[in-house]
Amino acid sequence: HMLMSLGRGHHTSSVIQTLGRATGNCRDVLDSNGFGCVSALTTINDLTVCIKMQNYINEIGRRIDQGDTFFQAMTGATEKMPDNANFVRHTFREIGPIKGRKKWIQNAFAEASSWGFAEENTKEKYWEDTNAQQLMRSIVRLSSAHQYFDPDDIKHELKEWANYPMTKTSILQLLRKFADDCLVKKTQNHVGSAREFQVAQSMNWLCKFMNPNKGEVPNEEDWQNSPEEESIVTNVDSEDFLCEDVAKAAANLSSSNTFDPALDGDEQSVSSMSISTAIYSGKRNSTATATFITPEKLGNALTAKRKALTVFQSESSEKRTKRTKRVPYSEEEKDALLQGVEEFGEGKWKKIRNHYADTFDLNTRTAVNLKDLYRTLTK
Repeated sequence: HMLMSLGRGHHTSSVIQTLGRATGNCRDVLDSNGFGCVSALTTINDLTVCIKMQNYINEIGRRIDQGDTFFQAMTGATEKMPDNANFVRHTFREIGPIKGRKKWIQNAFAEASSWGFAEENTKEKYWEDTNAQQLMRSIVRLSSAHQYFDPDDIKHELKEWANYPMTKTSILQLLRKFADDCLVKKTQNHVGSAREFQVAQSMNWLCKFMNPNKGEVPNEEDWQNSPEEESIVTNVDSEDFLCEDVAKAAANLSSSNTFDPALDGDEQSVSSMSISTAIYSGKRNSTATATFITPEKLGNALTAKRKALTVFQSESSEKRTKRTKRVPYSEEEKDALLQGVEEFGEGKWKKIRNHYADTFDLNTRTAVNLKDLYRTLTK
């Protein structure tokens, strides 16, 4: 038996080559060496990729025989490739060792229509998973308003509109699984420090994996106004009440007192959450029923959030470059740190820093700096 377990870094060609070790002509070699019963154990998606890749190659040959050039046949320029040749929708992997080639053929195929053992396995995996079911519904609601979404968008959408709070860690874990199963796909876009995602196939296709016992399944009317392209907000200071909230949050974030080198964690993650909060906060009434919001308004607000974060990220970067050069610690600073630990205890670095503000330069000495200095002093 052969176990084929290839990590995320392996491309589709590697998968097919590895599986071929126990199939095709290689099987005759194994037979002649006394291994007459060899099986390969792999994932359903990788196996489906191998099967459909062969269909794709056969289809290219057929079209070349009919007069297409190789490039026309490969990209489906004359006619869309049938779904039974669409190996791309079953994998997150690159086609080969050179990245970026996948985009050449991602629009070469007809809309997903066939339902096989790969789809059935994915459906079974998430059918009784309440978190996954809620996440799917949130993705459809967000995608009906905006082409892209990030984990913070989902977190606040679930909390404010579905009254179903989930941690960001749980959302990220499920999004990775969804990406592996080709329900969603990662984009090259970032909102602050967060990666953006989008629906991999279509919202109608995603709804096929929803369990009606876990909540209402959206229908096509719910996303009939879904944008083909990202909404554009030319002015963040829009009079629209949602965009106005976002603009206020963005103004607060980009003000001079927002950037504090002593802040622990990633300030861009904080900013993303703050603006997401601005989008959704206060939109529920006292009876805890969701206030109606049109996809157009939500899309404009989400676009305004991304524009505001771009400005914030740029300003934060400029402030980082303006930091003074590293200055050696003085004896007074070392004594103040040791006294602070004795008075407040280890781990209270920010409190020590603020208490001895006359000794430490608050613009250059962070809580992390004090922690590192104490570690050095006590070696």
